[in-house]
Amino acid sequence: MIEAPHRTSESPIAADLGVSRVPPNLDGTIPVFAALAAAVAWIGFVSLSFAVQPPPDPTTAPGVVAEVMSLLFTGALLAAIAGLGTRRRWGLVASVGGGLVMIAASIFCYADGHTGSWIAIQLAAGVGLGATS
Repeated sequence: MIEAPHRTSESPIAADLGVSRVPPNLDGTIPVFAALAAAVAWIGFVSLSFAVQPPPDPTTAPGVVAEVMSLLFTGALLAAIAGLGTRRRWGLVASVGGGLVMIAASIFCYADGHTGSWIAIQLAAGVGLGATS
């Protein structure tokens, strides 16, 4: 009978560098609690962010940066739904990416001349989403 080689977390490269563990791969599974916590964070922080955001000005079209941020955020949301739904580590990475996009969107809003406490709330929501994930 042929046995498969035993895989360890040590690699020759890691041993040469003095690193004790190789980082886990992104395809590994996560506990149900972690997936649920990230999903609740998405629902809570994104809902809060949208609830405090003022309505858009109907007389102007959104800029290119706003469209790109919206596209990136939607992509992160869909990737997080797929990853967290299948309990994969890359779902948490996508969730952190969504938080980073929220932070970047808040900064771009402020740089574009928008003011108000809603920017701070949206920024805090992005930080919360990234930190929870």
